[in-house]
Amino acid sequence: MSASFGAAPDSVARLQRELDQLRETLEHRTRELHESQAVAKVGSWATDLETMAVTWSPETHRIFGTDPAQFAPTHAGFLALVHPDDRPAVDSAFAASLVSNDPQDIEHRVDVGTGRPRYVKERWQVFLGLDGHGRRAVGTCQDITVQKAVEAERLRSQRLESIGNLAGGIAHDLNNVLAPILMSVALLKEDETDPERLDTLHTVEECARRGADLVRQVLTYARGSDGAQTAVDVGALLPTVARVLRETFPRGIVLQVDVAPHLPLVMGDATQLHQVLMNLAVNARDAVGATGRVTLRASQGTADDGRPTVVLEVEDNGGGIPPSVQEQMFDPFFTTKAVGHGTGLGLSTVQSIVRAHHGRVWVSSEVGAGTVFQVSLPAADPQDLAAGSDPLLQPPSGDNKTVLVVDDEDAILQMARKTLERHGYRVRVAKHGAEAVDIYSQNPADISVVITDMSMPVMDGPTAIRLLRAIDPHVRIIASSGLESVGGAAKAIGTGSVLFIPKPYTAEALLRAVGKAITD
Repeated sequence: MSASFGAAPDSVARLQRELDQLRETLEHRTRELHESQAVAKVGSWATDLETMAVTWSPETHRIFGTDPAQFAPTHAGFLALVHPDDRPAVDSAFAASLVSNDPQDIEHRVDVGTGRPRYVKERWQVFLGLDGHGRRAVGTCQDITVQKAVEAERLRSQRLESIGNLAGGIAHDLNNVLAPILMSVALLKEDETDPERLDTLHTVEECARRGADLVRQVLTYARGSDGAQTAVDVGALLPTVARVLRETFPRGIVLQVDVAPHLPLVMGDATQLHQVLMNLAVNARDAVGATGRVTLRASQGTADDGRPTVVLEVEDNGGGIPPSVQEQMFDPFFTTKAVGHGTGLGLSTVQSIVRAHHGRVWVSSEVGAGTVFQVSLPAADPQDLAAGSDPLLQPPSGDNKTVLVVDDEDAILQMARKTLERHGYRVRVAKHGAEAVDIYSQNPADISVVITDMSMPVMDGPTAIRLLRAIDPHVRIIASSGLESVGGAAKAIGTGSVLFIPKPYTAEALLRAVGKAITD
C-alpha cells in the first residue's frame, strides 16, 4: 500500500512538467505566429456567433489602430472603425456569410484617427455546427494600404499615357494650323501702314500665340517638357500676375505681393511659370470666397545640397485643405469643385511644370487655418546665363541661297515659301521625307539648308535626316515639330548636330533658325 501511494507524487510532478512544456511550446508557437503576422501585415480574428464574443491578434489591433490594453474588440466596435462609406458593404457581406460556409472576402477602409484611411482586405469563413447553423466566424485582415497606393499610381500612369497620346494628336493638328497663321500675320504686318489694321493684325497674332502657349501647356501636363529655357526673373512675374488677378478677383479679396530684392534668375519658361502662379492664385481665390486675403511671395531659399533657390509662395486665409484631399489633390481630374467649375487639371499641371523645371512643390494646410503652396526652383547657373546672353541680331538676308522645306501641310509649305522668298531665299518644297531625299540627292551642293517636320507620312523626319546625312555628312538640317521637344528630337535623330525649331513657329523664328544654320 505504501509503495503504491508513494508513486502518486512522481506522476503528478511528471504531469506538471509535461503541462509546463506544452504551455511553453504553445506560448512559443503563439509568439511565432504573432511575429509572422506582423511581418506579413496580416492579422487574425474570430467571432463566436452565439455570444458575439470577438478575439483579435496583436497585428489586427495594429491594423485597426487600437490598443489591446484599452480596446476590447466587439463586432459593434469593429463596425465603428470601418469607414462610414464602406459600412453598408461590410454589413451586407457579413450577413451573407452567415447563410453560407463558403469563404468570403471584402476590401474596405478603416479610420485609424490620422485623417488618412487605411485600406484593409478581410477574408473569413463561417463554420457550421451539427445543426447546420453558424457557430464561429474565423478570418484574417491584411493591411493593403501600400498596395492600393501602388495600384493607384499605376492607374494614374496609364491615364497620363492615354491623355498624352490624345494631347499629342490634338497638339499636332493645332500647331499645324497656328504656324501658317503666325507666319501670315508677320507678312501682312510688313505691308500694312494703317494703324487700325495693324492693331487688328496684332490682336490676331496675340490670339495665335496664346493658342500656341495653351497647346504647349497641355503637352507639358501630359508628357512633361524639356523645351528651350531662358533666364527668367521670377520676381518680376508676380506683379504681372497680380495685375491680371486684381481684374478678376472679387473686391472683397485683399491681394498682396511681397517680392524680396535681388532674387537670382532661374532657367525656365516664363509662360509656364506664369501659369503655375495663376493656377495657384485662382485656387486661393476659390478657397477664400468673396472676402479674404491672398498673398504672393518670392524669396531666396537654399536647397538640401546648399545650392540657392527661388521660392514662390501663394498663401490664403481660407478654410484649409483636409488631409484626405491633400493626398489626392495633385492627381489628374481630381477636384472638389462642383461640376462645371473645375477640371481637376490645375494642380497636376502645376506639378508637371515644376518638375520640368527641376523644382519641387508642396503644400502646408490646416483645416480652419488657411493654406500655403510653396514652389522651389533652382537658381540659374552662371554658365547658363552667360551662354544665353548673346544679343539677338536681325535675321540675315537670304542672299539667294536655297532652302528645302519639308512638311506634309500645304499651308505651312506655302507660308514658309513666301516668308523665305521675301527675305532673299530661293525655296524648294517636299511633302514627305522620301521626296526630300530625292530632291536633295539630285543636287546637294545647291541646297544650303533643309528644314523638315518630324512627323510625316511615307517617310518621317528622323529617317529622312539619316538618309540625307548618308548623301552629305555636312548637310545643314533644322528639325521642326509640334510634338517633340528639343531633347526628344535629338533622341529621335541620333548622333549629329541638328538645330530645332518648335511648332508653331513665327516668321522671325524661322528666319533666325535658317540664318543660324547657314552661318554656323
